[in-house]
Amino acid sequence: MTNHTAIVQSLYEFALNNVHEAAFLIDKNALFQYVNDEACRYLGYSREELLLMGVADIDPELTPEFWAEHWQGLQKEKTFTFERPHKAKNGQIIPVEVNANYFQFDGQEYNLALVRDITKRKNIENELSRYKHHLEDTVKQRTAELQVARDVAEAANKAKSVFLANMSHELRTPLNAILGFSQLLATDPEIPLSQREDLKIINQSGAHLLRIINDVLEMSKIEAGHFDLHPQLFNFTTFIQSVLDMMKVRAYEKGLELTYHQVSDLPEYIEGDEPRLRQVLINLIGNAIKFTDTGTITIQISTASNAHNHLVIEVKDSGLGINQYDHERVFKPFEQVTEKNNNSGTGLGLSITKQFVELMGGHIELESDIGKGSVFRVILPLVNPSLPTSLAQEPHAQQSIIGLASGHLDYRILIVEDLAQNQVLLSTLMKRIGMQVKVADNGLQGIEICKSWQPHLVWLDRKMPVMDGIEAVKGIRALSVGSEIKVIAVTASAFEDERQELMQAGMDDYISKPYQAEEIYKCMTKHLGLEFIYKNIN
Repeated sequence: MTNHTAIVQSLYEFALNNVHEAAFLIDKNALFQYVNDEACRYLGYSREELLLMGVADIDPELTPEFWAEHWQGLQKEKTFTFERPHKAKNGQIIPVEVNANYFQFDGQEYNLALVRDITKRKNIENELSRYKHHLEDTVKQRTAELQVARDVAEAANKAKSVFLANMSHELRTPLNAILGFSQLLATDPEIPLSQREDLKIINQSGAHLLRIINDVLEMSKIEAGHFDLHPQLFNFTTFIQSVLDMMKVRAYEKGLELTYHQVSDLPEYIEGDEPRLRQVLINLIGNAIKFTDTGTITIQISTASNAHNHLVIEVKDSGLGINQYDHERVFKPFEQVTEKNNNSGTGLGLSITKQFVELMGGHIELESDIGKGSVFRVILPLVNPSLPTSLAQEPHAQQSIIGLASGHLDYRILIVEDLAQNQVLLSTLMKRIGMQVKVADNGLQGIEICKSWQPHLVWLDRKMPVMDGIEAVKGIRALSVGSEIKVIAVTASAFEDERQELMQAGMDDYISKPYQAEEIYKCMTKHLGLEFIYKNIN
């Protein structure tokens, strides 16, 4: 029995010394009876030193009252998890997560505490919180400026266009960090479920703010003549299903039913401006959900033929309804004709929808009265080409990229960006897939690095001090190896003519802020021919 006991004890010690967490065996008097190697490592003490110490020696905030309450709770609950500050031998304060476990042995009571250093997680959380508060301050400031811009715009569309172009950069840039870091943090398996819910709220709030910003910018582009359609072939069946899947979630959260009826045969593929048509559908369905408290939202799609073929989209709701005399007013910018939720949104959604539909060569109709719900009907010219012989592979919608497939080069990636948070975000995305990364703070530094390091791809910010992206790409192309380097602009601009300026200056492509990780990797696949390793996500 003695040999058996010794073997079991050795196995326990071996196991505890090979886990990632620090392990402390603590008696009722808060004294250490056993510590493993990881406990010695992160605190900087030897095992002999720690076995002469107790919890009070490493927890600067511990009081006798706290320990008594803690022990009583542990006796009752047997196990629970909490966070504390620990003080290392060198004086450093380390945030830790403690998993306390109560047990009895040989008539004595013990707490086996498993401790994890969460410094990295806390740093990310603090940084994300700082960005969030900065964004809130920026939004308050820019909202006030937007009110001024709205008055000025009535007399000078050009002045408003310039102002909103700057707004795009100022607001999208911090949003890029907010949404990017929250996305990265959400993929960390160590994040507790409660904090995942906080991240979900941050993402939803950021997405809502981005929708408001986009509404204002889209209206400005239309009024200032900066708006162009970009028709292309797309799968209409998949398009409709993706919009319905997204909007069903919003309807479900409000307790509404969202139904879809296909009245006649629909073409599988059509030609049109998919993003604008998507926005039309989202605006109409979102408006129906917003002003419907109970009942059903019905989407009905059909085709009609007279002199030409037409696509007919109807969105019906059982909501508040709209007075007859407000039918024209509801499509005017900044107008909200109902008292319900009169402080929610910008009052631009239906105005933008009408503008988009008319630019596509169609028109929009409204049937509604108070208490009888509403029907918004969109009628668009239908372009129905033949089915293409080959289609681009759809992205991995339910998968996450975790690295490069074998056989790829050791790629060198240069990030030219003046804001530290965006440097960190792009660097993290590149290192996650095994890329070599260098960072420059402006275009001039970027050109010098290109001379000596010869990167395969450069992410190049548009607006920077010393030298901006336009001048930088010209400098890169002038190098002897310049034609071999892929240069991708990263811009917060929402205006198409500015993007065209980037392409004419020598960019291979551009990415708009705020971007998602999938957009970055898809762009790299396009220009470097990358193949990725994926994992399923929940």
